[in-house]
Amino acid sequence: MVDTARPFLVVYIVWHPNFDLGPKVAKALFEHFRRENYERITGGTGISVVYRFAIADGTNRPLPIDFSSAETSAVIVLADQQFSKDPIWTSYLEEIVAQTAATGLATRLFPVAMDAGVLDALKLDEQALRWFKWKGSLADLTATLIGHLTYQFCRMLRHYLEHLRA
Repeated sequence: MVDTARPFLVVYIVWHPNFDLGPKVAKALFEHFRRENYERITGGTGISVVYRFAIADGTNRPLPIDFSSAETSAVIVLADQQFSKDPIWTSYLEEIVAQTAATGLATRLFPVAMDAGVLDALKLDEQALRWFKWKGSLADLTATLIGHLTYQFCRMLRHYLEHLRA
């Protein structure tokens, strides 16, 4: 049964704090998924979009993700060379992978390979979107990413809703 007090979908966007393009791409995703078109899904506010790029106070670890705060969660990881070479951030990604596997259909990981070579370094089982292979301006690349993610979110939610119905 769905808990109507919790958001139905929360999107987390994760990037390394030294990745210059991270805030720009994250802002474009935020602006897209928070817009009016998604109000019917979320009760009037658009989809919740949460950033994860900062280190938690008093630690050297990124802020954790609480997957129990929503019915479903999508984690977009904007993985660049700095992310893939930083043991703190790769360890954080391993934790996210384990958490998403433990939650079943309610959570999905969407890695985005921003640079060539990142996929080999991260060793993910999930199929990554290959930003580095796309052509065009930043706006074109971001629109392509939004299209891919929107499709994948719809697939994820359709499977989750079918599971609830069954």
